[in-house]
Amino acid sequence: MTRRRLPWQTLALILGGSFGWFCMSWPWPLAIAALGFWPAALVDNGRSMHWLLGADRDLWRWWTPALLHFSLSHWLFNSLALLHLGGLLERRLKPVWYAGLCALGIAVSNAAQGAWSQPHLFGGLSGLIFALIGTYGLLEWRGFGQLQPLGRGFYAFSGLWLILGFTPVFSSLLGVNVANGAHVGGLMVGVFAGAALALIPPLAHAFRSPSATSLNLAEVDTKPHDSPRD
Repeated sequence: MTRRRLPWQTLALILGGSFGWFCMSWPWPLAIAALGFWPAALVDNGRSMHWLLGADRDLWRWWTPALLHFSLSHWLFNSLALLHLGGLLERRLKPVWYAGLCALGIAVSNAAQGAWSQPHLFGGLSGLIFALIGTYGLLEWRGFGQLQPLGRGFYAFSGLWLILGFTPVFSSLLGVNVANGAHVGGLMVGVFAGAALALIPPLAHAFRSPSATSLNLAEVDTKPHDSPRD
């Protein structure tokens, strides 16, 4: 019998997002101020500064905004998307490479949103999700990495979601502002990362061998009358 490896890194990100939602819904001002990209004083006073200094030399701020979620539905939607897409990629990439991809996607998408909406409180994992979409889509298009096909419908929906973010649809119907900078920045860095993985031969070592994507739990007798392994 075999069992798929659990996507521990993806699950850790989802758990971190639940903490960010707790901080926002409680609310917990000190935690929100610590996790935001912009220092709280800049957001409260409406001051502006160059996006590169948005983290105020607090390096963690390049990544922690991804944990902040403004509602339960915001966290659930991002978590389901990340669990599906991130889970598939985590099972194919070696741990250090998947961690690096996530770190890069989060940092670039947060920086892009910081430049887009400075100074303003923003958060969510959607920038990372679009980075993974870019990577996965490029690899699937190149037929690289033996990935499970996501189908045209998934990419069409993602593209529509990206485009609608630039219209008044979400703000009018749902009363929310969309982090367009994070989405575009994440998608772009994801495409570049996917191109690097597909086109630079040494990076082929970033992928697990197909047999390493599952765990062998038990040996079974393979007599002719036995059913096939899962």
